[in-house]
Amino acid sequence: ERQNRIYRNLFILAGLALMAAVSYGATKPVPEVIRAKAFHVVREDGQVIGAFESHDGAGHLLLLRRDGKAGIVLVGRDSSNHGPGIGLYNNSDNQIVYLGADRFGHGVVVTYNSKAKGGRRLQPGR
Repeated sequence: ERQNRIYRNLFILAGLALMAAVSYGATKPVPEVIRAKAFHVVREDGQVIGAFESHDGAGHLLLLRRDGKAGIVLVGRDSSNHGPGIGLYNNSDNQIVYLGADRFGHGVVVTYNSKAKGGRRLQPGR
């Protein structure tokens, strides 16, 4: 009987300690800003399937396909003649659509063939 009381008291003490730890974590303040050079989203096997990172001094959001190649890329600035925009890539890892701005700030849509050649440009107002 004495041993049962000891176990019961230890169980109660452990429960109280667990409740205190949980309540401390729940009341912990949420940071205003989280800073990092990159955030990666990974599958269970560790394969990166999405990333938000800095590239050429601008923000870069990548959504990757199962094979790890780019599917959709959102860029804050591109090193080519394009400005900020969205690039769509095919299974051969070639950019086939660009939707965004040119270097002058005009809205533009460019489509390419499957080998990323022969861009067709749609640019209203020009």
